[in-house]
Amino acid sequence: MYYAINLLESITLFYLSALYSNTKKKPGVIDLVFIISDTIIISSIPDNNQLLIFILSLTAQFLYFFIFKFKCKISGLFMLMLCFLSSYFFQLIAAIFMWFFPLPDNQKIQGLIGCSLAFLIIIISGHIFNFYKLFNLIVSSKTIYKMILIYSYLVHVFILLLIKINFVILTRDIILISTVAVLFLISNIYLICNERKNQIQNTELSMYKKNLPIYETLINDVRSNQHEYNNHLQTLMSLPIYYKDYPSLVSALEKYGNSYSKQNHIYPLLTINMPLLAATLYNLNTKANSKGINVMFDIASNSIHSKASEIQLADICSIILQNAIDECKQTDFIYVYISSYDNTMRFEVRNTCQKVFTPSEISNFFNEGYSTKREKKEHNLPHGYGLHYAKKIVNSYDGLIGGKSFELDLKKWMLIFFEV
Repeated sequence: MYYAINLLESITLFYLSALYSNTKKKPGVIDLVFIISDTIIISSIPDNNQLLIFILSLTAQFLYFFIFKFKCKISGLFMLMLCFLSSYFFQLIAAIFMWFFPLPDNQKIQGLIGCSLAFLIIIISGHIFNFYKLFNLIVSSKTIYKMILIYSYLVHVFILLLIKINFVILTRDIILISTVAVLFLISNIYLICNERKNQIQNTELSMYKKNLPIYETLINDVRSNQHEYNNHLQTLMSLPIYYKDYPSLVSALEKYGNSYSKQNHIYPLLTINMPLLAATLYNLNTKANSKGINVMFDIASNSIHSKASEIQLADICSIILQNAIDECKQTDFIYVYISSYDNTMRFEVRNTCQKVFTPSEISNFFNEGYSTKREKKEHNLPHGYGLHYAKKIVNSYDGLIGGKSFELDLKKWMLIFFEV
């Protein structure tokens, strides 16, 4: 039974690390070595030497997380502390549940039930919450929040050391110990949420500064179009002076009318409720037109709603449309479709291309480092990360992203879309 308790505790630490790192729950070679060796070593020590057991257990955890699993990276220490505190917290929850039920007066049986219940709670929680977001937040947070995690870990280790030295402390001060643990948990959650809020605000500020040139370009284009509009009015008003007869006047009106209408197809884009997204697409449309590439926007819904932020949507749409522009040559055509339904945005780009891609090739587009832009490979320039980055954002919201290639009207087409 003692072996079973130690085995469950080792498996719990592995399972928590898999949840926090968002990796497979199936243990690898290193994981199995840790689980088996930790269980055998700890179980081989007599029960009356709890302090030695505790120290050896901490040493095994350090070797597993920091040395072997994370290759001496500092994130391994944070994973160790987070898994240790989480295991302690879930065991505390299990102990609270056990207070309400009659249990056998046997410490080993109670320990086995407590470990089993804690592991069950962790499994259920893993299907409800995204544990890896908490770990990523801590790793990317400021130093002060990492210090809070370290401080919490050391305090709980100290408390457990006292308990191992004198078990009476646990039975005598269980309410005090539980209160301290809960207060630490609440304070950490508050500080982490506050850090997350600050990160979002800083990201929005940096993205605003990054996209400020796009807004300026849009404003300059609007001013330029206003000037051209005034010129168009003057030209139309002067047509009767140069075209005296009715047939030539009608022909001139049709000619100038068609040339003016080509410039108006972009304006529905400016009616959507996301100005940054509209400005980003407008700017890319201007770039495409300067290369002789025709872009058509089909805006099915002016009110865009999505689980992702406007900044993230602008990034993803920019990546997909820019890839289409890079693929096209002069006189080629790009079709852009935007719609929104059930708090989900669908963005779709179709462009002419040089070949029909297979499904496996299209799947490779979203792999990190993969690119079909050979001219960039020759000069060792960064490539192959745009669609991979877009896929990561879409997947973080459980959205859809993909593509297909086909031939229509003797032309080869490529379609990339996402829904989030």
